[in-house]
Amino acid sequence: MLTPEQAKHLFDALHDDRLLPLYVVAIHTGLRQGELLALRWSDVDLEAGTLTVTGTLDRKIRQRTDPKTDKSRRSVPLTPQAKEALQVHQVRQNLEGTQGNDDLVFTSTRSTALYDSNIRKHWHRVSANLGLPSMPWHNLRHSAATIMLAQGVPIEVVSRVFGHASIRITADIYGHVSPETNRQAADAMAKAFR
Repeated sequence: MLTPEQAKHLFDALHDDRLLPLYVVAIHTGLRQGELLALRWSDVDLEAGTLTVTGTLDRKIRQRTDPKTDKSRRSVPLTPQAKEALQVHQVRQNLEGTQGNDDLVFTSTRSTALYDSNIRKHWHRVSANLGLPSMPWHNLRHSAATIMLAQGVPIEVVSRVFGHASIRITADIYGHVSPETNRQAADAMAKAFR
């Protein structure tokens, strides 16, 4: 998993990279890779600071399909950083003329959908160059959950934001508690009994 400091290092290093917004939105929202790659501008409300997951890019057939589950179809709030990254990206995409006919947020320089294999290669190259932990792209989603939980976001909220079918799935995947969270629990109990 990436720590917040490692994620900031990644964002700083990618400041001129056209895929920076993809990484920012991935880490700030915890969206699945397929959800990110299927995201359309019509799913993004920059004024309200939200995005709606309405589809996923099926990597086998390379087509947009329905979300993974009913709970995967959801509205996700954007952090100020994710909102800003998308605003800058929209301007850049309009200047490049790379929005394409599909209204996709994240496209190649030829206005086509990005594919997981290209993202995976980019991620492995960038993470190796920056000395970040070697891990699959999907671990950026795990990083987002871990950061949220470490910041005190209740697990049921993380479950809704991540579009899990049940809170049990979230607890099974992210139920491990970090030493920092253990300390917070002990400090909270000490405070309650003062």
